[in-house]
Amino acid sequence: MANLQTHRAHESLNVDTAAGWDTQTALTAAVTGGTAVEKDVSSFNQIGVYSVSADIHFSFASASGATISTSNDLILPAQTLTFLKVPKALGSTVYFVTTSATSATSSVKIIGM
Repeated sequence: MANLQTHRAHESLNVDTAAGWDTQTALTAAVTGGTAVEKDVSSFNQIGVYSVSADIHFSFASASGATISTSNDLILPAQTLTFLKVPKALGSTVYFVTTSATSATSSVKIIGM
């Protein structure tokens, strides 16, 4: 007989347990001098990220003052809501770091869960 119990209950239902919803102050992803903008997301398990007008490079860091590598870090397209898990393996403090991928500045909205 086949074993149909290959997933735990929350995996079978495809649900997450992060029930909180906390709107954060919108960040401005600037390109002046390649300056990165950061937000402490340590208290969240997941974040929703939305860039209003420009594609953005992003990364996570364990210390303030991290930089973005435009050749290595990932890009989120403008006007696309994306949910990201906060990598807790970085330590007790985790920063979401971002900068615009173009010459335009963009407001980046974050929801913490």
